[in-house]
Amino acid sequence: MDATRPEDWADLDIDLMIWRATTTIKSEKIVPRILPEFLRRATREPYSGWMTSGDVIRQKLAASHFATWPEADREAVLALLPAYIATPDTDSESLAEWLEAFSLKDA
Repeated sequence: MDATRPEDWADLDIDLMIWRATTTIKSEKIVPRILPEFLRRATREPYSGWMTSGDVIRQKLAASHFATWPEADREAVLALLPAYIATPDTDSESLAEWLEAFSLKDA
């Protein structure tokens, strides 16, 4: 993981960083930076052995105070979540419920 941009990281590095955020590192700074790239990759290659599930993503969004993220960061994630949720084997029922509740909150 020598690259400074998540777009240049290996899949395993992206997945591990998202998985470890909130347990060993500060998620408020890490999750907004890496989550969009994780969602893009997991949607593009759903069967690549990602260990991070939809339920984990929901927990990361809550733990990293998603509602306080800069608008551009929130919009990037919100634009990618529906495709991620629709991807087979993402176990995203709780994430879909979170997204619906979050969307209704702003309506």
